[in-house]
Amino acid sequence: MSLIVVPEHSRAELAAWSEHARRDLAASTTLAFLRDCEQAMANLLAFARAGPFRCSVSWGKDSTCLAHLTWSLGEEHGFRVPLDWVRIEPTPNPWCHLVRDAFLERWPMDYHEVEVRWDQGQDFPWGCREAVRRTGMSRYATGVRAAESAPRKKLMRASGPVRENTCSPMGWWPASSVWAYLAAHDLPIHPAYAMSYGGRLDRDRIRVDSIGGETGRGFGRAEWEQRYAT
Repeated sequence: MSLIVVPEHSRAELAAWSEHARRDLAASTTLAFLRDCEQAMANLLAFARAGPFRCSVSWGKDSTCLAHLTWSLGEEHGFRVPLDWVRIEPTPNPWCHLVRDAFLERWPMDYHEVEVRWDQGQDFPWGCREAVRRTGMSRYATGVRAAESAPRKKLMRASGPVRENTCSPMGWWPASSVWAYLAAHDLPIHPAYAMSYGGRLDRDRIRVDSIGGETGRGFGRAEWEQRYAT
């Protein structure tokens, strides 16, 4: 599966991605990566043994890895974990559903989707509460990683990847391990990560949140949306 190719990709971007994919596959054979995978599964297993939980995804690179890890948890240890996606309307990311459909076709799971309507006064916390109601589980796992921001690094240092009600099994993974995991398991990769101004933009900086709004408009995101997602 790997990268999902869409018309918005240029030839230069697909050529740049081919080089990324070659390096990612090579990285998936390293001892450091294999240790990261073992630790992530150990984190999930410890969390599962403490009680039922759900897996919260966005269909970006981290949560796609998380979805596969939780599917593997079921295959290897018998813990069946439901997935939920809190989808923001009326401005969702236009390609997330492609990743969702490709993943669930090959790795079927108990899946729940919650639609949040900003234009009707709903917000993301409302969507999270609805996900809890539908699955009956308040404990959850996420794809949060310390490398993504200073507050997340502070959280990992203070509490670790496995907490009472939340688990970040890939909490200490570098981005290189995320890309290597996607390559190793031939997981669907969100098209946005190759939309890089012809290969010039660092793919680690690209986000797959909903389009528009005031949140997350810095670091060139507004310009990126204008170029690719208008």
